[in-house]
Amino acid sequence: IAPTTAQLEKISEGVAVKYTSHKVGSSPSIHASPSHHPHPHHHHNQHHQDKIEEVLTKMKPSSIIRVGGAGYKALQVLEGDADVYVFPVDGTKLWDTCAAHAMLLAAGGDLTRPSGHTIDYSRGASVYLKEGLLASLKNHKTYVQKINS
Repeated sequence: IAPTTAQLEKISEGVAVKYTSHKVGSSPSIHASPSHHPHPHHHHNQHHQDKIEEVLTKMKPSSIIRVGGAGYKALQVLEGDADVYVFPVDGTKLWDTCAAHAMLLAAGGDLTRPSGHTIDYSRGASVYLKEGLLASLKNHKTYVQKINS
């Protein structure tokens, strides 16, 4: 049984981005999901919220869609329900992104750090994505530029 929207909002963290139009110059609809998790060790601190708001401002979304889980947000991109998933702060781990990353690459998309740098999955690499992540099927470099402008 799939979780309800209310359940997803309770467990969601981070920011995923959805554009209502797939044209590069258009305004995105962004999945922004500040944590509503009941456990205190899963909350976002003010720095996280500030960074998320900064990215949202730069990307100029036309709407925001709230969903939970890194894999589910990436799936939204893969299914075309979202154009971009961006989580510009630490908190995501390699095991949260590796399968989604493989699927995005196979579909012609990408999942990188917000800076555009490749994520290192090799043995000995940090399991934490301290810089965050950015996932998209199209126009990945354009989104990297928007975030870093």
